Amino acid sequence: MTKDITINYNGKDYSGNTIKIETEGAKPNLSWRMQLKGVTTGGEKITSVANFVNKILLFQEISPGYYSMSILEADALDGLIAASELVATNGIFSKSRKYGVLAESNLE
Repeated sequence: MTKDITINYNGKDYSGNTIKIETEGAKPNLSWRMQLKGVTTGGEKITSVANFVNKILLFQEISPGYYSMSILEADALDGLIAASELVATNGIFSKSRKYGVLAESNLE
């Protein structure tokens, strides 16, 4: 299953990003991943304007299929965990990633 979304980053809309959920194949475990491959109407790629390595990507849903994205430094992790109502770790050891949902009261 896939869903294409538009991400607004630094005031520009990047369309064509894809959320993929594994529902078929040898191991349909419902895990998901996001492919950041969006481009603006002028052809600017989202991957050319931001460095995602060792960063925290923060998404806020503006409307269905439309999200704003902020990029934070890794040292913001503890504060985000404290402000979250849900935190999970996916993966093992050095390749693991944390996912969370910020508490509504902390979004203001």
